Amino acid sequence: MPGGKVDKDESISVSLLREINEELRGLCPNDPSTPKIIPIEKFTSDNGNFLYHTFIIPVATEFLPILNEEHRGFCWVELDDHPKPLHPGVWRTINFEAVTKKIKTIEKIFTL
Repeated sequence: MPGGKVDKDESISVSLLREINEELRGLCPNDPSTPKIIPIEKFTSDNGNFLYHTFIIPVATEFLPILNEEHRGFCWVELDDHPKPLHPGVWRTINFEAVTKKIKTIEKIFTL
């Protein structure tokens, strides 16, 4: 799950594409064989100083990403069978029932 901070004067979409390129080279969101980027959640901290956007990019087949120095490894897993511990933000996202329902609905649509 790529992620990171939106840089100053950077849009969310530009930031998302930059993070994907930095962290998961090997997935090309602009490739016609890659389905669209789907927003899942926008988390805002209680004080309003932190925003966390979550997106899903369904892919037709698993691929071998080229990881950068921010990652030690990767794995393809089912939503309910993830490695532990998870980043606190990721854990909160996938343990929020509304988000889990959205992810499962997207999974059904793209596996038909």
